[in-house]
Amino acid sequence: MLEFYFKIPVVTLLPLGFILLAVFSALYFRSKRILIPDVFFGISFILIAIYIGIFAAAIQIPTNQPNHYLHQLKAENENVFTVTAEVTENLKPTVNFNRYIISVRKLDSLRSSGKVLLNVKKDSAKAELKIGDIILLPIQISEIRTPLNPHQFNYKLYLERSGILHQSYSKAQDIQRITFNSYNLFRIADRFRNKIIKKLEMAHFSKAEFSIIKALLLGERRDISPSTYSNYASAGAIHILAISGLHIGILLWLITAILKPLKRFRNGNTYSFILTLLFLWGFALLTGLAPSVVRAVFMFSIIALGMQMRRKTTITNSLFISLFFLLLIHPSYVFQVGFQLSYLAMFGIIALQPLLQKVWNPKSRIILYFWKLLTVSFAAQMAVLPLSLYYFHQFPSLFFVTNLVILPFLGLILGLGLVIIILSLIDLLPPFLIDVYEWIILQMNNFVSLIASFENFIIKDISFSLMICLALYLLMFSAFQVWSSRNISNLVFVLCAIILLQVNMISEKSNLARPEAVIFHMTKESLIGIKTERKLKLYGDEVLNDFNKAMVLKFITEEHIQSTENLRLNNVIKVFGKKILVIDSSGIYDIKNFNPEMVLLRNSPKINLNRMMEELKPKVVVADGSNYKNFIEQWNKTLKAKNSHFHATAEKGAFIFSPSIDTEGKN
Repeated sequence: MLEFYFKIPVVTLLPLGFILLAVFSALYFRSKRILIPDVFFGISFILIAIYIGIFAAAIQIPTNQPNHYLHQLKAENENVFTVTAEVTENLKPTVNFNRYIISVRKLDSLRSSGKVLLNVKKDSAKAELKIGDIILLPIQISEIRTPLNPHQFNYKLYLERSGILHQSYSKAQDIQRITFNSYNLFRIADRFRNKIIKKLEMAHFSKAEFSIIKALLLGERRDISPSTYSNYASAGAIHILAISGLHIGILLWLITAILKPLKRFRNGNTYSFILTLLFLWGFALLTGLAPSVVRAVFMFSIIALGMQMRRKTTITNSLFISLFFLLLIHPSYVFQVGFQLSYLAMFGIIALQPLLQKVWNPKSRIILYFWKLLTVSFAAQMAVLPLSLYYFHQFPSLFFVTNLVILPFLGLILGLGLVIIILSLIDLLPPFLIDVYEWIILQMNNFVSLIASFENFIIKDISFSLMICLALYLLMFSAFQVWSSRNISNLVFVLCAIILLQVNMISEKSNLARPEAVIFHMTKESLIGIKTERKLKLYGDEVLNDFNKAMVLKFITEEHIQSTENLRLNNVIKVFGKKILVIDSSGIYDIKNFNPEMVLLRNSPKINLNRMMEELKPKVVVADGSNYKNFIEQWNKTLKAKNSHFHATAEKGAFIFSPSIDTEGKN
């Protein structure tokens, strides 16, 4: 985390590492000679651990890699190269583009490295690129844009943390396939998965059920309809659709049960362990070696190793070992939502489930089974709750009902699904098995849809900041400490955590109470939002497209807005005592004795900008996203020559201002 935020260069870290190692070694040998250990060796060990984390992240940051293409870039707008690269990842396509991650091998004739997001215009006459393809193409490397509106998802930062700093747009006919990397394990896995999908397609599953089957067994979620995905999210069962620790844990339990008789023989434990690892990693290959699956399989491989060694506190130690090595190999995993949720759920189950189970100990085995299932589900949900609220802003309160019904049968669904895959590959899949499996998936979908229909039990649009999330985790940890060991120090810890949470909530409430106005950036549309207290007035077009609606809803949630009012955007509006003139496509602005502080240009008005500036003398001119690009460029040149303040939302993002600052605002 320190390295990603502060970007300490490797040249600084290397000598620091030698100094730390020397100090650590000296304190280690010193601790061997003294009778009563002191804190110095412990401190040096902590510093070494922090240094390892920083160094592991530093060597993967592009700017610290000597051969990275960053060091070969030219001046702005001149970064056109002939690139030799390998396709390493196939991303979900957009409406107009197929998207890939390519690993650069050569930039012109120079040996190079680094990853680029490649957007290829869809062309039905050209076959799509495959993972492992070695391609030659001319590209212009460009920056990935930062979000243009407040609280919008920062895709640039997301890619940057994966080592991707630039993107390029290309046409399919400009790309030449040279060869392919036959040793690319991800290519082999992708081809194997595609072969399985083609075999399963021959079974003629219905479309809705087949999309769920592919998600559950192969980690392929592209074909799941938005309505089905929404139902699973609302029912608190979205984790079922993404292959993660839950699925791998169930598969580990199944293979352990199947191989249990093998342990009766000599060296049976060793053979069982080897077969378990082969099965888990074979399943990872089956899913195309998706990062989430590889993480989960690695985690449970370490757990299986701990079980093989028969060590006490196996699962806890194994989790920390897998966490350490995964972050050592891929430091950027620490920012991935799936990684965070998987480990938090596992730690929640280990820490909370035993305490919850002690609350009640029913004598009936059936009731005890479902009670254990409920406590496991509740422990996992509580562990991920603050983070889920922070990322997704909703809480499905009927999650325990969904898990009580689906989880007992998930092992059957996964196990039977693997049998179906094996039989389909050898062309021995009987029709009755297809019908049975499809019926099971259909019933699961119907049940999830039923739970999702109880909308009153789904708490949506919950405002939840990162600081509140962290404060709540601190409170939960302190409460767990009190539950485990009741003493004065733990009680003081809880009280301090409560005070910290209250301080954060009061601070956020006071910050959000400040009035603010936003001229949003929206393609082909106009929208002005005026926030006072927890109310929002929206001046804009009568109908917004789905993308812009989602963006506004995100703003409303993050700003704790409780009520909104939609108003028509007229030619003159008053905001915090400041007069704003809106000039639309009609080009009308000649109003006698009217001098606005701000002019908003929308829908590409054909006006003489010099004359308008002389007559109205506004402090700032804003052009929103409804204007043509060439109009904005011309306005920018004109106002730059007059040394006037011009803000184009397409370039600088939303224009934000409040009563306490001048009309020039911020973005």
